[in-house]
Amino acid sequence: MEQIEHFEFESNINFTKLYKKFLLEHNGGKARPNVFKISDVQGPIVINAFFGIGDLYDNLEDNIDILGERLPEVFIPIGEEPGGNVICLGNKRALF
Repeated sequence: MEQIEHFEFESNINFTKLYKKFLLEHNGGKARPNVFKISDVQGPIVINAFFGIGDLYDNLEDNIDILGERLPEVFIPIGEEPGGNVICLGNKRALF
């Protein structure tokens, strides 16, 4: 939890309790099953990987640095799908 809170502070990000729980239990990685439904209109999407915190190949810090200029400040890239699109969460702290 200390590493997550440090990352939040350094990155000016405010993760939800549920996402913190996900990071504590899995810290990114491959999803199994790797398909989920976005909405009735958009249908299903395949997840390649979720980003984690720390010295990982798919880590949040690198992906925020890489994608930060292409995404609005209110989005946090937390994963990717095989086509290269990112899966994002909202960053409430960026709204204030």
